[in-house]
Amino acid sequence: MINQFQENSIFIIHLLSLIGDLATIYFNNNNEVVLLGAINSFQHLTKILRIIYFGFLMVDSPSWFCYLYSFINYYTNNTSLTISCLIIFTIFAALIYPTFYADNYQKLRPYVYGFVLVYNAIFELINLYEPVLVGYSPEKINESFNCSSGYRYRLYQYILGSTLFNIPFNLMAIICTGIIFYKVSIASRKDLKKQITTRIKMSFGRSIKIICFCGILSIISFFNLYNDIINGVAAENGNRKEEEEIGKTYVLTACSGIFIFIFTNSLNQIKRKLGMKVKDDDSVNDDTEYMLPLTQEYFDDEIYSNEKMEYNDKL
Repeated sequence: MINQFQENSIFIIHLLSLIGDLATIYFNNNNEVVLLGAINSFQHLTKILRIIYFGFLMVDSPSWFCYLYSFINYYTNNTSLTISCLIIFTIFAALIYPTFYADNYQKLRPYVYGFVLVYNAIFELINLYEPVLVGYSPEKINESFNCSSGYRYRLYQYILGSTLFNIPFNLMAIICTGIIFYKVSIASRKDLKKQITTRIKMSFGRSIKIICFCGILSIISFFNLYNDIINGVAAENGNRKEEEEIGKTYVLTACSGIFIFIFTNSLNQIKRKLGMKVKDDDSVNDDTEYMLPLTQEYFDDEIYSNEKMEYNDKL
């Protein structure tokens, strides 16, 4: 049973996460990070409204709100995960395939965003078929205590709302993360900082923090998928009835906006946005040129630099 202290505590956490997401949107000009903050903010806003109007247990809440809430909850969770993978892909492409990155990413970006948003919506819309189009009986609704998940009780409903369909992106993100860190381990730190700040328009430290954060999310998603399948099988067999609860997974998700703010922002970046002076100006770059095509002169310099490094390695 959820007591008042737990409900108030989780409300405060969601509020802090919402503030963290909004601050991330304000302090970042990085389009991918801004999109991540925007999508994640909808999740916390919805959960704050849930607690204000119906309480955490959502007692006597209308069924339409339960279905809408479950859609937004699973959609924002899975879309945030996909965007986290996308951030890793873009950093990977900028470092490993700079020519393709500079020539094509600006053109492909709107289509990539559209794919991410539509792809995750498809599975959640399918998940609404039984509760919305077929409908649940009043008896079924009255004896259920999982309004926040749309009164799901079938294995396929657990799977459609899980991270299963993000697995291809998660695996690629983990592989890309490994390649990025390998490059970090063999490349000159000075040259690497120059590459990151020039190509990605982001400080070296902040880019590494973002990669770590997004990589951790990808790994955690596999554990969440395992739990969803186990719980779905138990519900399908009638061995488990899902109820509203505040578990470890829920608390971590509630803190997501706080984590996003910590890992995707830097103190120098915030100072510059507020008009304050930054001493180490070389470590922070405005993101307004993030992912803009690079000049041919830059690539000529890069080719020369890479050839020089290869020559030195042979010696």
